[in-house]
Amino acid sequence: MLQNLSPQYILENCGWRVTDRDYLRFAKARNGRLKDALKLIKEHVEFRRTYGPIENMRPHEDFPHALASNAWKFAGVTRCGHPFAVFKAKNIVPKDIQGGLTEYIKYLAYNLDSLGKTADSIPGSDGKLVVLIDLEGWSVSRNADMSFARQFIRLAQDEFPERLHAGILVNCPFVFTAFWRVMKPCLDSQTKEKIDILGADFHDTLVSRFLDKEQLEAEYGGTHRPYPDTVEHTMTFL
Repeated sequence: MLQNLSPQYILENCGWRVTDRDYLRFAKARNGRLKDALKLIKEHVEFRRTYGPIENMRPHEDFPHALASNAWKFAGVTRCGHPFAVFKAKNIVPKDIQGGLTEYIKYLAYNLDSLGKTADSIPGSDGKLVVLIDLEGWSVSRNADMSFARQFIRLAQDEFPERLHAGILVNCPFVFTAFWRVMKPCLDSQTKEKIDILGADFHDTLVSRFLDKEQLEAEYGGTHRPYPDTVEHTMTFL
C-alpha cells in the first residue's frame, strides 16, 4: 500500500501534491496507527478526484451558488502564525445552493484547502488554522440542515485532519443549543478539545488569544477594513 500511495502515484491519480507534512497529519489523526492512516489517505485520494485539488477547481463554475453566500472570510494571521478565518453561518442557506450537498462540499473543500496551503506557507507554522464560526442571525428554519453540518465536521476531521488549531463559536442563539446537542457527538475527542463556545461576549478573548485589535473588523470591536472572501485571498497565491 505504501508504494500505491507515494507522492508520484497520488499526484498522477488525483492531482494532489502530497508532502511529508501531509503524511504526518493523517498519521497523527489516527494516533500513529499506520494501517488506519494509510486507509484514510487512500480515501482522501478518492475524495480529491471529485472535490479537488484546489488548483483544478473553478469557483464560479464548480460552486457558484455556495460562492455567492460569501460565508468564508480570510481575516489574516494570528500572533502564533495561524491563518484566521471567519465563517458566517447565517449565509449558508441550503435551499439556495442549487447544486445541493455536492456543491457545498466543493465549497468547503476549496476553503479548507486554501487555508491549509496558507498555513503551510507561513515560516515556522505548524500547518494549523483558527476558524471563528459566527452564528449571528442563524436560524433553524433558514440555516439548520443536518447533512450540511455533518459534512462540515466530516471534512474537517477526515479529509483535512489535524488542520484545526481552534474553533470558536460566537453569537450563538438560544435555539442553536438543541442543534449543537445533536451535532456534538459527531466530533471526535481531539476536535472537541479544540472547540470554544464564547457566546456574544468574545471580543476580549479574540484580542488576548489570537489577533491584535487592529486586525479585527468593526463588528468584532476593531478597525480593520472588511475581510476579503477566501476565494479572493486564494487568488493571491494560486
